[in-house]
Amino acid sequence: MSLIHRSLRTFQVYGAGTDVGKTVITTLLLRLAADKKRPPLYIKPLSTGPADQSDELHIRKYALKDAPDRAKVLFRLDDPVSPHLAAHRALKRGEEPPTDYDVLSALTDTLHEAAATASAERAVTTALVETAGGVLSPMLSGRPQADAYRIMRLPAILVCDPRLGGISSTISAYESLVLRGYDVLALLMLRDPTYMNHEYFFHHFEKKVGLIAAVPTPIPQRTDDAAADEAAMEAWYEQTVQDKAWSRIIDDLGVLHMLRLRGLRRMPGAAREMLWWPFVQHSTVTQDSDVTTVESAYNDFMSVYSKTSGQVVVPTFDASASWWTQALGHAQDPDITLAVAAAAGKYGHVLFPKVAHEPAVELAAILLATVGEGWAKRVFFSDNGSTGMEVALKMAMRVAASSILEGGNATDSPSNWGVIGLKGSYHGDTIGAMNATQRGPFSCEWHEEKGFWFDAPTVAYVEGSPVIRTADGSILQKFEVLAEAYDVAKRLDSDLAEGYRTFITSALHERARAGQMFGAVVLEPLILGAGGMKFVDPLFQRILVDTARAMSAVLLPQPSREGASIPVVYDEVFSGMGRIGIESNANSVHGIGAAPDISVYSKMLTGGLLPLAATLATEEVFNAFLGEKKDALNHGHSYTATPMACAAALASLEKMSDLLAYPRGPIHMARKMWASQDGGDSVYSVWHPGFVKTLSQCENVEDAMALGTVLSIRLKPGDGAAGYTSEVADQFFQPLREEDTEKGFAIHLRTLGNAAYFMSSLNSKPAGLRTLEDAILQLWGKKHDADVREKWSDTDEYDEEPESEEEEDGPLPEATPRRRVRMVKKRLAYIKR
Repeated sequence: MSLIHRSLRTFQVYGAGTDVGKTVITTLLLRLAADKKRPPLYIKPLSTGPADQSDELHIRKYALKDAPDRAKVLFRLDDPVSPHLAAHRALKRGEEPPTDYDVLSALTDTLHEAAATASAERAVTTALVETAGGVLSPMLSGRPQADAYRIMRLPAILVCDPRLGGISSTISAYESLVLRGYDVLALLMLRDPTYMNHEYFFHHFEKKVGLIAAVPTPIPQRTDDAAADEAAMEAWYEQTVQDKAWSRIIDDLGVLHMLRLRGLRRMPGAAREMLWWPFVQHSTVTQDSDVTTVESAYNDFMSVYSKTSGQVVVPTFDASASWWTQALGHAQDPDITLAVAAAAGKYGHVLFPKVAHEPAVELAAILLATVGEGWAKRVFFSDNGSTGMEVALKMAMRVAASSILEGGNATDSPSNWGVIGLKGSYHGDTIGAMNATQRGPFSCEWHEEKGFWFDAPTVAYVEGSPVIRTADGSILQKFEVLAEAYDVAKRLDSDLAEGYRTFITSALHERARAGQMFGAVVLEPLILGAGGMKFVDPLFQRILVDTARAMSAVLLPQPSREGASIPVVYDEVFSGMGRIGIESNANSVHGIGAAPDISVYSKMLTGGLLPLAATLATEEVFNAFLGEKKDALNHGHSYTATPMACAAALASLEKMSDLLAYPRGPIHMARKMWASQDGGDSVYSVWHPGFVKTLSQCENVEDAMALGTVLSIRLKPGDGAAGYTSEVADQFFQPLREEDTEKGFAIHLRTLGNAAYFMSSLNSKPAGLRTLEDAILQLWGKKHDADVREKWSDTDEYDEEPESEEEEDGPLPEATPRRRVRMVKKRLAYIKR
């Protein structure tokens, strides 16, 4: 995560290309730091080429001659070529070159050690980290170094290119850094009197970058006299550091460092004075320490400001996946960022009625070919999950209205029609979506509950075994392995299924006899999110859907026409897109196993980058709105289908489909892990099955459950009340919020009453999850066996194309989402031609 120290001012020196003067500029800055009595540190994380030609020799000669040990090269490969090529050649020679991880770990350790030393000496030290080549030059893995170093987010100094063509390369380098989330504090450059690029840079960047400086005179030209060259270079350095424009640069960089610290320190207080946070009782926010100040975020972690830590920011695991949105981790994929930037540059934003633009059309096609395959024909875009559900409810109610017998008059006002759902459901906090749920902690004064809600049985591990149980804790069925609970097709003929049918049929007939009319069945498939992270028995939901459809004639507004069917709405805002291990319940045999008429997706749709929702519907639903102008679906938002969000979704879905379907990577490991421990990989989680079972056997745990990326731990309420207002889980899991040296990070978690939940991304590193599992287990004095960490912490890379359809672990799934994505793109390309 971001590395910021109070006693160490670290800056990373990037170049707009090769041979632009990075080492010369770095030498100048080191001399300035030394002149100011601040012992500087020079670090070259990775160097290629012979040692007698390396940059640190120049640094030691002209900047650190009195402290040569302050110039460090962490890794060196002798081949004078790009690091990725040098590493490849070393492997072919049978050597074991360092990895990107080795470089980053060594750099982190070196900076921490330097900061600790400076702090102990009550000194402030400057450290300069010089990169190799240009901003996007490859690291050992071939990954651009700006991407590899992004996890540290060190403040950047960009050395401009003074040569012909250098203006273009410098602007591109600057934008590449900014696009990746770097703070570019200074643009420094050599002076070329022929091309005078520095004059252009001063004008172009004056409002973008705080510090811009060019050396006052060109560097001396080399001659055949080495001693004379050395003397001339020394004189040039001494003259340059005396120049007025340069003499204050290191001080100015120090001021920017202090302003960064001051901004973080003051932010919580300013936020408490001005912001009105969602779902927060502000009377409990009484001091700055109650505010989580996020300096930046990367992968599964946020960098959170701390007054007390040795570092300014503490790496903090984002255990709620930022309210369930993160699919691929925070800000770690520049391809998605670039896709959004490209859409912004191409379109900005355009209105959407009777408008077609490429990102929206492509996204609609892909959604219909993936989550909507086999049932959906239309896609309606909106801004977020709640508005997506508002659209879905309007669609459903129109279908219900169109079911009334032609010429007949409904026996009840449409404003009284309700929904059939589950207790504990939550479909968003706009009024219409709220009215489709019972009154509860998220209600407002205008909330008018409209419907009937079943108290559904749930799936969870209790005392080490997966069970189905009722709301009062009675166990209805016990399974050997979790996959049995999700084999709905096999369970449809069971006694429990018959019991569900009898119960649901009786309850719905009772409501019909009471005169209650319904316009839709509205379900959160498999899991109630805000309702306490409860995993609903999929068999109950399947029976409910089948029974309601079979009883449409008595449930729909009367008099209904023959053959009319009550519309079924799936709220997959949270559970869709792979969050619980399947893309969609609409077409998965491991979900409910019955297609809806309408389904809503959001949260992970854009990978967690921008707000967007998609409401998918059948052609029959669409046709219910055909007619006169007043009959249209008159609903929309200013930013409906904004090209930027659609572009983010397109880029994210492509990467997510790789992760879900390819026979490699974290998801593949999760499947193998559950297959080895739980008897099958059709139902799996990234959380270790043995860990979940162990949790369920802990003394104060009511149940534990994991599916896909979601882990839920429900505590026994004790003497207090269960439900959203309970503070049992918040208090018990409080120690996880604190940083400790063993796990190396803090955890930011949100609880739902007596339930705590943890959520990963689809590409979370298994090793990190095992560490997190150990941290949770330690609350009960337990930990993983060593063999679990050893076997289930490493994963193969998954960013390469498979060489063939067959891999060593078996064939690719027959109709992977990835293949469908490609198929749709080919169709669209044909249409464009």
